[in-house]
Amino acid sequence: MVKFPFTVFGILSVYFVYLLGKKWFNPTVGLLSSGYMASIQFMVMHSQIARPYASGLFFSLLMLYYWSNLMMDPQKNFYRNLLLFVISVSLCTYNHHFSLLLAFIVSVSGLFIIQREYLFKYILSGFVIFLLYIPHLKIFLYQLKIGGVG
Repeated sequence: MVKFPFTVFGILSVYFVYLLGKKWFNPTVGLLSSGYMASIQFMVMHSQIARPYASGLFFSLLMLYYWSNLMMDPQKNFYRNLLLFVISVSLCTYNHHFSLLLAFIVSVSGLFIIQREYLFKYILSGFVIFLLYIPHLKIFLYQLKIGGVG
């Protein structure tokens, strides 16, 4: 029962790799990428254990999908994509420090890519993401203070 969500995250990650490959390049790239993702050891192993890696990958791919929608075709369903982008970035920030870092890098790079007429709304979404993260900030700072496993 505990492992089931991570298995679902792993399966959905393969699907989102397909969607991103198709969106960025073409359907063949999407199929090859998703086929590779479905068979590599990282995905197979981490989709079977209750660790934040499969969920981090899924939330990161979800964030990249909605970020891509905002960057490539912002006029199409802008507010829906922006809301889902904010939710997926927030899930990345709560999940693991590495997915937080990826979400930060992707979000900042979007400042240089998004069309100018959407820039203010995009920056505003960054403030909303930070406001959603504030309750978790105390935990983050405590974990930084105690250090790693070693």
